[in-house]
Amino acid sequence: MRALVVYESMYGNTHVIASNVEDGLRATHEVILIPVAAAAEDLVRPDIGIRPFGYLTSMVITIGLWLTLAPAASAIARATKKK
Repeated sequence: MRALVVYESMYGNTHVIASNVEDGLRATHEVILIPVAAAAEDLVRPDIGIRPFGYLTSMVITIGLWLTLAPAASAIARATKKK
């Protein structure tokens, strides 16, 4: 099976995540990793099974992660500091 990972990254962080996704898929898929600027418009079609998401979706996910992870990281930092 083949997988296509298309990413957009301004500062390199999303490229790192896309590379990790590529590594995870590589065990069971033939993977192609390309930046969105190099992707042709015809790559995103209903029959390919790609679910593109944009800035709003990624921001909701990011904010959700921070609201979940930041308090946990703070609690862990406080717990290890007391020891």
